[in-house]
Amino acid sequence: MLFEQLQFLSCQCNCRRWYARQARHLHAVKPGPANQSYGLQVARLAGIPSSAITLARQKLQLLEQQSTQSQGDLFAELPRAAEPETNAALDALDDIDPDELTPKQALELLYRLKQLAKS
Repeated sequence: MLFEQLQFLSCQCNCRRWYARQARHLHAVKPGPANQSYGLQVARLAGIPSSAITLARQKLQLLEQQSTQSQGDLFAELPRAAEPETNAALDALDDIDPDELTPKQALELLYRLKQLAKS
């Protein structure tokens, strides 16, 4: 590891405890590397889209399967995650500007969205 090769560099990690399968980071630092990556938990807490976290989790699993001696290419292309199914009602909602609708148009739109949601 890099910190073992460079004398002026030390490896420190944040202390944490697990509660309900979530890492809680404490206000303490201890010497040595972390026993696992907590970037995905931090990304989830930061509101990163779940599709990005899923892709990152796949990459992390791939890296963990590789030898610790060779890090590999962090930017290698991964197979794309399956695209979520499209939903006609949600697609129609994206095109709506509710501030521009009259009450009658809004009611008609609700009926149309209800029909789209059923199909």
